[in-house]
Amino acid sequence: MKKLYQLMTTLIAGFLISGTSYASDINLTGQYGWMGVGKTYELDKGQYYWVGEFSGTLFNDKGEGSVLNKASVKCPGYYAFDFGRKVSDAGGTCIYSDAGGDKVYLTWKVSSSGCAGPGCPSTGSYTWTGGTGKYAGASGTHSLTAVTVTVWPDGTTSGFATLGK
Repeated sequence: MKKLYQLMTTLIAGFLISGTSYASDINLTGQYGWMGVGKTYELDKGQYYWVGEFSGTLFNDKGEGSVLNKASVKCPGYYAFDFGRKVSDAGGTCIYSDAGGDKVYLTWKVSSSGCAGPGCPSTGSYTWTGGTGKYAGASGTHSLTAVTVTVWPDGTTSGFATLGK
C-alpha cells in the first residue's frame, strides 16, 4: 500500500509540475495588433524598403485561457513595396512571450500584388521554429494575412495580422 501511495503521489506531482505542453504544432486562429517602428529607405521613385520592428499583442479567437492569448509579440522584419508596380514583400521573425515568461518563435513571409501600402492585404504563412518551456519543440506552418492600416506622419505604422484564417 505504501508503494502505491508513493507511485500515485509521484504521478500527481509530475502532472501538476509539468503543466500544458505545446511541443508540437500550435494551430490557432487569432489577431495580432501591431505598431511598426523602424527606418524607411527610398530606393527609386515609388520604391521603398523599411526595416524595423513590429510589436503588439496577440488575441486568440478562443479567448481567456487559450494558447498564447494576450501574448506579447516582437517581430524584427522588413517590408519592401513598389507603388508603381503595386507589389509588396515582407518577412521576418517573431518572439511571442506569454504571461508566464515562456517564449515561442516563428518566421513569417507575406506578399501582395495588385496593390501596395495602407489597406492592402498581404498574404503568406508563418512557421513555428521552437520555443522555451511549454513551447519547446513547437512546429507547424499556417496561413497569415497582414494589413498596414496607417502610416503615421512620424514614419511609424499601425496595422494587424490575422493568423490561421
